[in-house]
Amino acid sequence: LLVVARIGQLVRRLQERNRAVRLVLDTVDQGLLRVSSDGWLAEERSARIDAWFGGFSGRTRFVDYAARIDPNFARWFQLGLQAILDDVLPLELALAQLPARLRAGDRHYQVTYLTVNGGDQQDGLLVVINDVTEQLQLAQQEAEQRELYGVVRHANELAAASVRAGMTGRDADAIARRYIEERGHGERFGHS
Repeated sequence: LLVVARIGQLVRRLQERNRAVRLVLDTVDQGLLRVSSDGWLAEERSARIDAWFGGFSGRTRFVDYAARIDPNFARWFQLGLQAILDDVLPLELALAQLPARLRAGDRHYQVTYLTVNGGDQQDGLLVVINDVTEQLQLAQQEAEQRELYGVVRHANELAAASVRAGMTGRDADAIARRYIEERGHGERFGHS
């Protein structure tokens, strides 16, 4: 009877720990997946994975799951995983060869890989996925703004250098506008 009570206690403690881990996995802002050394997904994953890419159940190879999302990523991952399995490169170099970008529809993700060690041997990978869509969009907008600023600055310099006696402000403005239009930004400067 004592043994049964002790087993019940251990089961409850294990259930509490599982709930605590699930809470962490459901709270993090990253997609976390564990992939075995031979490429199979562990069932445990962060909630972001299901939200971003849809769920999976049962025995699923990571490359098959990834192929539903981004076939090109999956192909490169398969090649990289094979290099790891073949042990042709140092592990750190082989990990660096794995694909770092994943695309799902119009969303962009950064992917990093951490080794999972079981005792003194490598026991697979923790795949860490971050949504970087907004950062990429912001970087694109900033690059466009820098380019536009440079065009407008050069147009103003060109117009100022072209000013001659008897020339009207409208003439100088036309020089600047022509330069801006030639650079493909005329639609942004509609006033006259």
